[in-house]
Amino acid sequence: MATLNPEAYEKNLLQWDRAVVGYIIGKLPVFTPFLQFLKKKWNPKGEIHLFLHGNGFFTVKFDLEEDLNSTLEGGPWTMDHRPFIIRKWSPQVHMEQERLSSIPL
Repeated sequence: MATLNPEAYEKNLLQWDRAVVGYIIGKLPVFTPFLQFLKKKWNPKGEIHLFLHGNGFFTVKFDLEEDLNSTLEGGPWTMDHRPFIIRKWSPQVHMEQERLSSIPL
């Protein structure tokens, strides 16, 4: 069994502290156009890093805390008239789509 050094664990957690997890209602877009769209829509001052997951979810890491905060406080976010749902990443986040009964517009 492998064990993880507590300091390494904390360091790994910190690198995801400025990240969001999300999904788009419907099909997940292709990587490059989606990244370009997010950069245009969110207009971050620093860099953002996009990760697409096989289960329809994506993760975006922000270099700057202020970009993370403005993204979380902004919205609602849509792409091609399809809403996408984001939440701040945490070790406890579960990548499951929620049942939506309404979406604020």
